[in-house]
Amino acid sequence: MAKHWLEEYGSLMVYAAYLLGHVDGTEGTVEEVAPKAVTSIEGHPYFKPFFGRLHEELRAMHSSYGRWQGLEVFEPLKNIAYDLLKACGMDVQTKPDGTGHVVLPFTPETTPSFAEQMAFLAARNSVGSSSPKP
Repeated sequence: MAKHWLEEYGSLMVYAAYLLGHVDGTEGTVEEVAPKAVTSIEGHPYFKPFFGRLHEELRAMHSSYGRWQGLEVFEPLKNIAYDLLKACGMDVQTKPDGTGHVVLPFTPETTPSFAEQMAFLAARNSVGSSSPKP
């Protein structure tokens, strides 16, 4: 399940980067070039600060393109992605062996309500209704 959400947030960042690159290529603003994107971002306020940070970092990367010394140039983008995941309830941590580990802390924001749990169970049971219940 966590992998699915990681892919979704990753796609969100990639498509936002494509949009921002296109906008900058037109020398316009996001509001001028992509008003529907602005409306969508306004409808998802959790992403708005990350969208702004992403735009700043991509511009900084573009301004230094050709002078990059290594992959560390991507570190700010990685930090934005980690911060986005953390804001959405996922904490990506590095284990002592260098591998990653996703932690979903039990907080009111990350714990489904009783109604959400019942809806999940009903949906799961309807999908697998042809197989025996445990």
